[in-house]
Amino acid sequence: VEVACEQGLISKRWQGKKGALSKKLRSLPDGEKIWMGLQGQVYGKYMHRAVLAPGVANFLMRCLSNEIYVFVVSHKTEYGHYDCDRIPLRSEALEWMHHRGFFDPQRFGIPRENIYFESTRTEKVERIAALSCTHFIDDLEEVFLEIAFPSDARKILYRDPERMTEAREFSVCKTW
Repeated sequence: VEVACEQGLISKRWQGKKGALSKKLRSLPDGEKIWMGLQGQVYGKYMHRAVLAPGVANFLMRCLSNEIYVFVVSHKTEYGHYDCDRIPLRSEALEWMHHRGFFDPQRFGIPRENIYFESTRTEKVERIAALSCTHFIDDLEEVFLEIAFPSDARKILYRDPERMTEAREFSVCKTW
């Protein structure tokens, strides 16, 4: 929202979260291109501004202390769509994770080799299956609706239940 405001896409008085912003921008002429361009900027040039969602740090530290393996499987293109600066999104994400202690054994202790970036949602689901994940958390319900999503993995949607489109076969958590 902050970057959209800085770029003049919304007014400084506009209030809402990512979902509302996406809906607003996509409703504009050429809105899909505008939204994708903003996403490329946020996850590239402005990635350093991102903060962990409340509760994520405690969740990851509990996983570490209970010897629960954590994998990060992301559907992230190499470069943002419509990003004229061609900032490598995967490198930015790894740098951000490094600076927040993801790989530090005294912080979250996730081995670097447990981080996967896939180019398509299908490849992401294939990776989840190959890793034999018992639980998977995502903020996009479309991931869980993929035909190849492992049936034995517990699906946990990180989203406000009020934004649900219809009842699905997964747990919904609005906080970590």
